[in-house]
Amino acid sequence: MSGREELEQQLGKYYDEISRLGRGKILYRHKETGAPLLCRSLAEEDDLSVYRRLVGRTHPNLAQVYDVIEDDQAPAVLLEYVPGRSLDLILGDAPPAAGAVRRLALDICDGLIALHSLEIVHKDLKPENVIVTPDGTARLIDYGIATVFGEDRPPETALLGTVGFAAPEQFGFNRTDARTDIYSFGVLLNVLLAHEHPTAKQYREGQPGRIIRRCLQTSPEDRYASAAELRKALMKW
Repeated sequence: MSGREELEQQLGKYYDEISRLGRGKILYRHKETGAPLLCRSLAEEDDLSVYRRLVGRTHPNLAQVYDVIEDDQAPAVLLEYVPGRSLDLILGDAPPAAGAVRRLALDICDGLIALHSLEIVHKDLKPENVIVTPDGTARLIDYGIATVFGEDRPPETALLGTVGFAAPEQFGFNRTDARTDIYSFGVLLNVLLAHEHPTAKQYREGQPGRIIRRCLQTSPEDRYASAAELRKALMKW
């Protein structure tokens, strides 16, 4: 029996399968408590070291990773299913007011600080990957193309990321690091405030405008050096 088959057998004892969400994702619900659980098959581009570092870590602005099933043929990961609505759906209905955007921006930034403290770069920060829970907290989800960064890591050759949100270095042969997520944060903040991509309409008012301009610098060296530095700028908003 493979590790994946054994996993499904074990899950079946305590969980009911609710739905298949596509991209190898299966949603389960605990038979007694009703708590949701997400099982996701890992693809070739998934970095197992990311999930290993996240297992057991809890943070109010990150989806938790419960376990990694390291099966050679069908690796998978057990994830927290975060309740709420994604930012892209919220933006489609009624864009949040500036005060709410600031709170969301701080939550997202705190999630990035937590990831970067583990030397993990998300690489796919966009409205679809931010869930706003019923209590108004923003949480980052989907570590599908996240990677571990460091000086000993070779330059990346896979062109991964969402066009429009991915930093320039994601489409070349340079290393990605914390500043890659900072670029995407700038695009996301612009969308939240101007309701458009910065190439169509860049938000330029006050401190948020200054933050966006610095985040969107083409060269990583010209952006904020860390998410912690970015947070200090957000606190002056």
